Amino acid sequence: MEQRAYETGAFLFNERKRTARITVHVLDNRFIIRLCEKSFQQSPSSLEKFLLLLGRLEGKYEPDEGDALEDMHDWVLEPFVPTFELLLQHKMTRAYTFDDWLFSETLRYTVIAKDDKLTPVCLAQPERARNADVAADLTIDEGALTADCSIFPIYSPQEIEIPAYTSSMPAVPRKVFVKGQPSFLKVVWAGDAKTTIRELSEYAKIHSAGFEARVYTSTLNGLIKDGNGCVVGLLLNYIECGDHGTLDFVNVSDPRNLRLKQKWYDQIEGTLRQLHLHGIVWGDAAATNVLIDEKNNAYLVDFGGGYTPGWVERENSNSTEGDLQGLERIRQFLFS
Repeated sequence: MEQRAYETGAFLFNERKRTARITVHVLDNRFIIRLCEKSFQQSPSSLEKFLLLLGRLEGKYEPDEGDALEDMHDWVLEPFVPTFELLLQHKMTRAYTFDDWLFSETLRYTVIAKDDKLTPVCLAQPERARNADVAADLTIDEGALTADCSIFPIYSPQEIEIPAYTSSMPAVPRKVFVKGQPSFLKVVWAGDAKTTIRELSEYAKIHSAGFEARVYTSTLNGLIKDGNGCVVGLLLNYIECGDHGTLDFVNVSDPRNLRLKQKWYDQIEGTLRQLHLHGIVWGDAAATNVLIDEKNNAYLVDFGGGYTPGWVERENSNSTEGDLQGLERIRQFLFS
């Protein structure tokens, strides 16, 4: 497959208002491309295509039509590719940090459709702007942080190294390095204060419990704070995944996974039992929140709470009852 000259990031849309926003990363540049009905008013066929894609993204059509988000990206970003490729001629010669990602050179664009052809239109001069989608102030947002977070190291964004890919920084950094050691970076988005407070509380309990190695969970290695004291990221232990990734991607009907399925279930059940004995709630018990590492061990991750439809009923979210309901549905997923 031909490698793209860019990496797509956050995508926001509102079908009712007929608007969308695409974020694209090329090296240390962030393109923010805003779309609205006015962008396509000179091309009825383009407007029809835009509205159809918004409808597909909203789930109004049958799911066998392909990936609507990928189709939107391919269509809108095609005329930007020459600009992306031009930027790639000036590859960076230094290492990236999380600060580079937070304060990327930001270019704001829209498109104008005419004769079924999309043309990029620059809306403002480039500026090195802070990513406004990131950071939560845990001191003023909803919920009280009662956990003692002083047990976790605090890092600045400049201390977090991000591996550079051949074409760009990752749209959302995941694997990062702190003093040469790998960590998993969980970006804290604006509006995530409540879930972050819950997650910090559970990780503090996990830290205090001092579990043995047979308890398989993600653990918190540190927090990243910006110059204003806002939390912009959590540093978790990096779990090197094998061929499976998350449990929901496992081919449970493959006979080669027969023994592994029992091993995974035993590990999940045993870990959950130990968590509950120490007053720790998983919160969003689902196969999507179980990572299978390269040694085929099953790790429970994501302690931010909530629920995943099909795994835990909404009224049981963030409770031991919900955890046990999710565990039973994981068992059914593996063995039914």
